[in-house]
Amino acid sequence: MATIRVKLRVSTVPGKAGSIYYQVIHRRQHVQLTSSIKLYSHEWDTQNARVRINGEKVSFLLAAQRTINADLAVLHDIISRKEYEQWLRQRKIKRNSSSFYMRILRAVYNSAVSDGLAPAGNPFRKVYTGIDTTRKRAVGKQIIKQLKKLDLTEIPVLTYARDLFLVSLYLRGMAFVDMAYLQKSDIQYGVATYIRRKTGIRLSIKMEPCLQEIIDRYQEKTIHTPYVLPIITSPDEKQAYREYQNGLSYYNKQLKRLSEMLGYNIPLSSYTPRHTWATTARDNNIPLSVISAGMGHSSENITRIYLSSLDNSVIDKANHKIISVFN
Repeated sequence: MATIRVKLRVSTVPGKAGSIYYQVIHRRQHVQLTSSIKLYSHEWDTQNARVRINGEKVSFLLAAQRTINADLAVLHDIISRKEYEQWLRQRKIKRNSSSFYMRILRAVYNSAVSDGLAPAGNPFRKVYTGIDTTRKRAVGKQIIKQLKKLDLTEIPVLTYARDLFLVSLYLRGMAFVDMAYLQKSDIQYGVATYIRRKTGIRLSIKMEPCLQEIIDRYQEKTIHTPYVLPIITSPDEKQAYREYQNGLSYYNKQLKRLSEMLGYNIPLSSYTPRHTWATTARDNNIPLSVISAGMGHSSENITRIYLSSLDNSVIDKANHKIISVFN
């Protein structure tokens, strides 16, 4: 597994800016790729490997960080493709073979297991159970409307859970981990730009008024943190990760309470907004390529399998029409 580190090569010439470069490490082999970004030492945060956004050159520094993010996304994509091609060659698997498609199916199932949507174990024996469980996580627009109308003024914790749910939905089904680590510096000129942690793909999302309205409600709680939402507060990396884990657990517990209040036999979870966004887009005839790009999937094949595993209602309707012909 290759790793990528971002570093600043300080110039040996006094008063001259240094160069940002990417160190790619694979099997103890090191490769350095120099970027076009020039920064001074005080403009670079060595510990966190990112640009320091301060001073008079804010626009320039933000642009530099966006370029770094984009470069990293490309590098991660190249490495992932290379490693996957190597995996296929080692096992002598052809792209059009049944083993190739079973590999994709297994990846989807393993993702469902990690998300807590399917039981762990043999994916070939339990995969259909996992898919069926995942399918139930997608909810209809009627439930979303009722969720928005719920009067939760006397229950702040549930108001918070509902707000996080809607923020995730409005951000094209952004995963909770990306939502937790989303920083104020990631939002510029009405656009949120971030690197999806699961795939390393760079995404940009327009900040719609309904989304901004919710985020503004939590400004006082995040005024002393770099984060958009009050999920993480600590600057320490390890403590921040613990806060993220605790926040996810707390969030899912409150979503369970919201499910009970709605009276539907469909449990809400942190992944519901993502699944709902995908199925709603499909049901409204949004092209597969657009859905795939919106969700940050690495390929349209993954999106196609993802959607087919979430909801079989379209196929059921087609089957009903065919049966009616014979009857």
